[in-house]
Amino acid sequence: MTFSEVLDLMDVEHNWAFLPKTVVIDGVPRLQTFCNDYASVVCAAKGARLPPTSANDQWNYLHSKQAMADGWSQCSEAEARASAADGLLVVAVMEGKKDGHIGVVLESSPESPDVTDVTSAGGRNHRRCTLDQSFGLPPEGPIHMFVHPGRD
Repeated sequence: MTFSEVLDLMDVEHNWAFLPKTVVIDGVPRLQTFCNDYASVVCAAKGARLPPTSANDQWNYLHSKQAMADGWSQCSEAEARASAADGLLVVAVMEGKKDGHIGVVLESSPESPDVTDVTSAGGRNHRRCTLDQSFGLPPEGPIHMFVHPGRD
């Protein structure tokens, strides 16, 4: 099964597990999103470890020595696009003041080879969208890219 077929089966845009939900915390309704869970499941499907923790905790993990030992390495956005085109696993992650965000980088479309596309869950789930659509403009913080050799 190809990576694209795996993503199609996960169906992030309709899969209840990854859809945003309203939860009440201390009497206050809050939108709970699942970018971190989706990214962890996608990474596991590609044979890479990404702890199923908050996106901010995933940011911390990806910047750690443990992540390097697990096969992750930081790369530039251009390297991320090239790595995704080569079939490697790449994530884009942002540490937020309250909540961070994470998405999985996809091979760029032939029409826009210099645009970084991702698949992600969040306030709105996307099977494919641009990095800017997923993380917002301007993003809350810097977006870092990490590549993992994964396995097919």
